[in-house]
Amino acid sequence: STLANTPTDFIERTLRWSANMLGIQTRFVRSSTLDTSSSLRGEERILHIVKHLGGTQYINAPGGVDLYDRTHFEANNIRLKFLSSYTGSYSAIFERLLLESPIQIRAEIDANCTYQNL
Repeated sequence: STLANTPTDFIERTLRWSANMLGIQTRFVRSSTLDTSSSLRGEERILHIVKHLGGTQYINAPGGVDLYDRTHFEANNIRLKFLSSYTGSYSAIFERLLLESPIQIRAEIDANCTYQNL
């Protein structure tokens, strides 16, 4: 099969390659492959996707604190968590994986993946 060449395809391949290089085992699912109504937006869309995938929690970047209502998530039996601000390198991961040890990069990521106490 031929690889599609859309920007989204490139980003997905880069994410999969990066995760593999860093020893991160996770499942990748494009929301466009799910039975999600295009009318769902924001918080409702996130809740639908998490439920559809059988999730029990949603973890978001720190910038989303003002976007989501914790009580609304809890009412839907979904735990809402936010990452703390990242203090590691903001250099491109693709470049870093070509120039640095994946073990050291993974250690930096692990050290920075903490949650806010809200």
